[in-house]
Amino acid sequence: MCRRSVRMRVKKLQKLIPLGQGLNPDRLLLRTADYILLLRLQINVLQTLSQLSDSLIKLVSFCYGKVEVFARTTIANEEEKGSLEPFRSFPE
Repeated sequence: MCRRSVRMRVKKLQKLIPLGQGLNPDRLLLRTADYILLLRLQINVLQTLSQLSDSLIKLVSFCYGKVEVFARTTIANEEEKGSLEPFRSFPE
């Protein structure tokens, strides 16, 4: 019963691990360990990309806010000087 259970689990593992089908149990376990390390690396890369993305979004939001304030201030200054009038006289 125990050997049969082990064989069934090896077959299941062979289906789960890429290129695992047909490998003997020793090779399968080595390939499984490598695959686990690969998956951990992929998780680390995705977490890092997510953190970078969050930081980039915050930076863009911050810069956009600064540009928006600058644009409003510039428009207000130009309106005070009256230099925006030619732009408003375009036919609609």
